Amino acid sequence: MGASASIKSLPEPCTIEDARAHFGDDFDEEVWAEMVGHNGVASKIVIEQVIKEREGRAGLVEDGGFGSIGTGITRGGEEETGDETTGQNNVEPFYQTGKPLIFLDVDGVLHPLNAKHFPVGSDVADLVRRSDEDSADDKDEGVSRICEGEFHKECMENLKEAVTKTNALIVLSTTWRESGRGRRAVDAMLQSYGIDPHMGCTPNLGYAGRDKEVKAFVEKHKIESKWVAIDDMDLKAGLGDNFVHVDPNVGLSKQDGERVIKILSGE
Repeated sequence: MGASASIKSLPEPCTIEDARAHFGDDFDEEVWAEMVGHNGVASKIVIEQVIKEREGRAGLVEDGGFGSIGTGITRGGEEETGDETTGQNNVEPFYQTGKPLIFLDVDGVLHPLNAKHFPVGSDVADLVRRSDEDSADDKDEGVSRICEGEFHKECMENLKEAVTKTNALIVLSTTWRESGRGRRAVDAMLQSYGIDPHMGCTPNLGYAGRDKEVKAFVEKHKIESKWVAIDDMDLKAGLGDNFVHVDPNVGLSKQDGERVIKILSGE
């Protein structure tokens, strides 16, 4: 039996105790730390995709192990998916499943920003403290703390509706993708609203522009399914109709969410 099949009996969401009991001696805390959100649980879809991608690359069919699995989760804003062939199991990576993709920004999208580009209602001193905490984590093993004003309830609910109605997967294009702490924080907030954690990140191309980072991901992985980028920066010129421009003073509105649904539904 393949490793991916072995997770079917795991509960959803999965706690560290569940994972330890299920994988036994093959359990690896370092791998678990990459999967889990700051709420202490991991979604089965993340665990499954990690195992499937490793099976596809390394042909780990009968092993069924956990500790030997590469995470496939990104570091430093760069993808770490290695050789993305399907392998002897003919397992497709998530971006070849035909499901639509949402390239997701965070600041100005999942919470509104003020004139100084800080989250509305935030305490600047607390944001600075959070930045210091993140910088002090030399191994990038923790989870970035969510501050007041971040991940606005209405914006998150509008995203959830779009994801639910389209069955879309999340690819992070936000600067939050540039550290493990940031990615885990985003995943934890997504999960708290019933949204699956992100399944990939756009590459970091420096000053090339976010639109080019999105297009680089689409081209590299030969995305044929519907996709849309949601951002408060104007990427229309580079992304055309595959783009929803969000007002950073408002965040993701219901109308924005409806536009996302229309694009991903081909309307």
